[in-house]
Formats: sequence, structure tokens, C-alpha cells
Amino acid sequence: MRYLITLSFLGLSPVAAAQGSLVIPSGQFLILNTDQNPTLILDELIVEEGAFLRITGRQPLIVLAGQRIVLDGEINASGLDGPDATTPLPFYSASPTAPGIGTAAGGSGGQGSPKDFGQSEMGAPGLGIFDIAVPWGGRGGESGYLPSNNSLDRQGAGGGGGRLAPDEAIAGSIEDPENRGLVAAAGAPGSLSAFSAVTDTLTPAGGAPGDPVFVDGDPANDFFGFEFGPSGLIAGELQFPLAGSGGGGGGDSLRSDTFPLQQLSPISPELAGGGGGAGGGLVLMATLSFEVGPKGRLVADGGRGGRGESSNFLNGIGGAGGGGSGGMILVQAATLDLSDATSECFSARGGYGGPGMDLEFFLSNHGGMGGPGLVQLHAPDPALVQLPQGTTLEELSAPDAKILQPLPVVLP
Repeated sequence: MRYLITLSFLGLSPVAAAQGSLVIPSGQFLILNTDQNPTLILDELIVEEGAFLRITGRQPLIVLAGQRIVLDGEINASGLDGPDATTPLPFYSASPTAPGIGTAAGGSGGQGSPKDFGQSEMGAPGLGIFDIAVPWGGRGGESGYLPSNNSLDRQGAGGGGGRLAPDEAIAGSIEDPENRGLVAAAGAPGSLSAFSAVTDTLTPAGGAPGDPVFVDGDPANDFFGFEFGPSGLIAGELQFPLAGSGGGGGGDSLRSDTFPLQQLSPISPELAGGGGGAGGGLVLMATLSFEVGPKGRLVADGGRGGRGESSNFLNGIGGAGGGGSGGMILVQAATLDLSDATSECFSARGGYGGPGMDLEFFLSNHGGMGGPGLVQLHAPDPALVQLPQGTTLEELSAPDAKILQPLPVVLP
């Protein structure tokens, strides 16, 4: 049987014919590059239990299945972690630190030490969808300088976390692992005794989290698409789907009594900040029947920020990179059978910020945590979303998923 499927509302290829099945057998690890396969157009997609589909490439993951999608294994479109900054010997000049790279249209993190030779005032900001510069990428942490032999006295600051969805209200401390990636956070400041390379005043400031994406002040429309509210149809504030944004790069640590540095020498070492984690990807799926089994998962988390460069291969002296925000998961189906699904089968959490001093996550100069992404289930009627007995949709998703009205995807 063949189907015609259109996604013109997303500005994508308007019409394509679907035929055939893609089955990923149990125990297989498959990499799908969306640059080579920008849209999967199938009769059905089946990911068996124990199978893992890892998404790479810069384009969104788009799956159009005329009959069904069965998810018993995992599909993962998360942003990549920022690599930890290496510590070359001798460490005379800080070099740019690679960030986490975005996949499935997710924004890459910001570089640490973006200007070579220790002349970076701060880490680079995280990027948005398709690596476009956007205000909701995490800001870079400020570099710190001081003519001290004690590297702990001149730590750079951590980069801020990337943002997509509004922060989700949480109970307890942000340090609780259950709360990871539900609040976009600033990076931690550098050493109290260090001077900021940005302000020439004491204490390099941590990078701010990205600016809000949703700005109209109405939390009831923080989504893409349409929802039936008490007073009628509500249009979402978001005008088009977005991927997650990257975390900011960490600030450098400089042994100097001035900034910019007047000379480079063995008595004036520079330690680079870590790169930011990438934002989670953009996952768009449209089918007639969507089913999730007990071990099925659809993941678009943000990547972790990278550790800053160290003076002894153990401590974190350069500021750590911020975590990337969660991405966006949009699944539309005539029926969604989640009756056998388990906790967090849908995940779009932000990534941890990189670890700071002594490789701890919540001490000085660590990176800020990335904020949550979006999880949206589009169905003709909420009653057509089948949940496990005694389980709420909120238990099956992080952040909390929303059930919204179908978008104009045509399945003749």
C-alpha cells in the first residue's frame, strides 16, 4: 500500500510517496545520518527491543510512516557533549577548545578560548538550530587573570546553559539528579581573587543562561501548534519547530597582571575554558499508529559541557562549558499506544554543565545546566493517547509532555 504524506506546514518537501518497512533488529546499533537521509518515508518503522538508533547529521530527524511506528528500543537524537579541554605541556598559551556538536539540527556549544594565544575575554556563546547565532544560546563565562603562582586563585568562570522551553517548576534542589535539565542555569563564577578580563574588576562572572524563547508572558501557549482550551482554540507562541541550543564556553585562566596579556612566556601560562554542550535535536514523526513498548525511548537531550583545562591534569582551572538545552520531540498520530511505556520514555532534558574545581559539578567555575526542551504529542482526541493504568503522561516524559491538536499532515 502507498500513501501520500505532506508536511508543507513545516516548510519541508511537500509531497512524497511512502513504501516499505524499516526494521531495526534487537541488539543492533545503527547510525542514521540525516544529511544523507533527510526524511524517512516508510509504511512502517519498527525499532525492536534492545535496538539503538543514533542520529547524526545536521538536518532534523523526520519520519513519515503511512501505517505505524513501533518503538521497543531507543531512538536518540541528543546533542553531543563538549569534550574536556586537554592539558598540553608546556601550557603556555590557551588554544580554542572544541564544543559539543549539534545533531538533528541542534545548536552546537560555544568554544572555550575562542581567540587563540590567551586573548579571549570570555567563552563563545552557544548556537541555535542549524548553528545559527540566537539569543537563547548559553553565554560564555568570563576569563580570569591574576599574577599568582596558585592556579586556584585565577580560575575562569563557567559558561551558561542553553535554553529552549521555559524552566519547569521543580521540588528540591537543582542538584538533585531527578531535576537535571529542567532549569537553565548560569555558570559558576571564577576565583574570588581573580580579575575579570571583561570588566577588570574582581571575580569573573559566570555566563548567563540563554534568553527565553517564549516571551509573551502567557505560559498557556508555550508550544508549537494548537490546543483546545477552556475558551476555544489556543495558538502556540512558537511559529515553527526548534531544536535545542548549545551551552556557552567557559572562560580562560591567565597568569598575568594585565589583560590583554603583554607577552607570552613560561611564567605566564594560560589555561583554556571548556566547550559548551550541544542542544538536543529536532525530531518530527507523523504516522497513523504510534506504539511504545516497556523499553522504548525517544530521546533528544542536551549534551554535557566540557571540563576546563587543568594545571595538574585533575583540577579544573579554566571555566567549564555550559550544558546544552533539551531538543524538541513532536509525534503526531491518529492513535498513540503508550499503555506499556515506562518512566521517561520521552526525554528532552538539558545537559549538565561541565565539572569545575576538583571535577565536581556544583563547586566553583562549573558550567551552568541546560534547560528543558519540548515534548509534544498531537492526536485528534486526548482519549486516543492510551496510558499505563495508574500512570500519568507527566511520568512518561521529561519535561512534561503536552497533548495538542493535529497539524495539517495529510495521510490519504
